[in-house]
Amino acid sequence: MPLLTNLVGDTWQPEAVENLAHGPADRRDRFIAKVVSALRDAKAAGVVVDWEQIDPVYKKEITAFIEKFADALHNDEKQLWLCVQPGQDLDYIDFDELSDNVDRFVASLFDETSDIDPPGPLGSRSWFEGWL
Repeated sequence: MPLLTNLVGDTWQPEAVENLAHGPADRRDRFIAKVVSALRDAKAAGVVVDWEQIDPVYKKEITAFIEKFADALHNDEKQLWLCVQPGQDLDYIDFDELSDNVDRFVASLFDETSDIDPPGPLGSRSWFEGWL
């Protein structure tokens, strides 16, 4: 499924999502309609959403926006998968509220090692088990 993210280059752009969530309803509606249309054209089963660094002050608006987005996708028989970052504050969305609308929550796990480390596994067993 296609990935919808607020990452531009190497920089997260939370304002793009925040402005959609608390801006005019017609802007949200146009955005959702464009995404659903693009997914339909691509014959995609849905979309994976990875929005990061969202200000928790917009929790109510972001949650409502995601719910509306999910409803539109479901009406078109498409799924919404939402990425979450374990180990970080996830106070910008209401998981209880969204659990009925989001088809899958995807835990974003990252490598323990980097390109400056010696060759070997991406993460130690203890590091991996710490995420579980």
